[in-house]
Amino acid sequence: MGQHGTPHTAPPDVQPTAVHRILTVMAKKKKLSGPNGVPHQLLNTINHAVVIPLSHLVNKCLRVVVFPEILKVATIIPIPNEQLVFYLKRNNVLSSQQYAFRNGHSSESPLLKVTEKWKSAMDTGYVIAAPFLDLKKAFDSVHHGKLLNALTQMGVLGKEHRWFHSYLAGRGVPQGTVLGSVFFTIYVNSMLTQQPTTEQSSLECFADDTAAYFIARTAAAAVNGLNNMLRTVRDWFEDHLLALNAKKRAGMLLCTTQRRKSCKSAGPILLGTEELNKVDQVRYLGVTIDRHLKWTAHINNVRRNAFAGIAAINRVKDGLPEAELVGLYHAFVEPHLTCSSPVWAATLRKNRERLEVVQRQAIRAMGIRRVNKYDGPV
Repeated sequence: MGQHGTPHTAPPDVQPTAVHRILTVMAKKKKLSGPNGVPHQLLNTINHAVVIPLSHLVNKCLRVVVFPEILKVATIIPIPNEQLVFYLKRNNVLSSQQYAFRNGHSSESPLLKVTEKWKSAMDTGYVIAAPFLDLKKAFDSVHHGKLLNALTQMGVLGKEHRWFHSYLAGRGVPQGTVLGSVFFTIYVNSMLTQQPTTEQSSLECFADDTAAYFIARTAAAAVNGLNNMLRTVRDWFEDHLLALNAKKRAGMLLCTTQRRKSCKSAGPILLGTEELNKVDQVRYLGVTIDRHLKWTAHINNVRRNAFAGIAAINRVKDGLPEAELVGLYHAFVEPHLTCSSPVWAATLRKNRERLEVVQRQAIRAMGIRRVNKYDGPV
């Protein structure tokens, strides 16, 4: 791999330890079996015996630049994914506005960046216009020729490029897999590079989840600036043969409660000639964002899901030791309370108190009487 003749760091050979790790994960998938019908239970049994020959076969496949036809019916292709992600991270070829498959970043990263930017702007009297777009059958719509060209632009050349050409021949981009997400991330990278971040606007992505915004002194100016941005985005979608899901696209104007009347009178948010439905809240990367950044709607969702987890603990807790009950708490309650919590931690005091109620009920469900690390504010 190398960009326009410039040497990039090529991924190393696939090691037996990587194959062992992947087989261990696959063995836990109860419904998983390949075209040869090998049951998942057998993977644990044969793991140590096959890791060396399998790693040899994978590396041979990469060297001869051919992806076996029989494996194209599989739903999980983990080894090439690891190699490609290694290349993307090591050579830093993705846009800085793309947070997936970059070291030190997660789905929290774009959430924190945009919401902190928005809150700062709102505190100084600005208005933010933001669209939330969902692509229709995004992976199915990826044009192989354009994807391969994007790989070339990122420096994936020679054998590696021919291998991906072989992999894609006669099939679509695999949905429901990390490799499919990697391909799509590469595919949309040029959309981000043509819309660089400014003080007023940006496009921020995590794989195929995209947030855009335009900040201005008035709602009308914010909408006008965003509409100009979205014309370029729409043209890029059309050129890359991607269509938007009409039922899942929306626009939102974010402002302080003092400016909500002026926001209501702003003009339409347009994607080309199509008007986006204006909403008061939207779910993005697992967090419900409301137009005043109060986070009440998100806290409502957190409470509902956490209480469902507590109810599940109450149904099975009789006779279980405390350690197992604590384990159930970590599995069914705590994830809802902590997921992306740095994003919404500055919510209203009354919302934090409502979460403390959830914690106290979880403590009672576990039968914990003493004060410990599970007690107190979230």
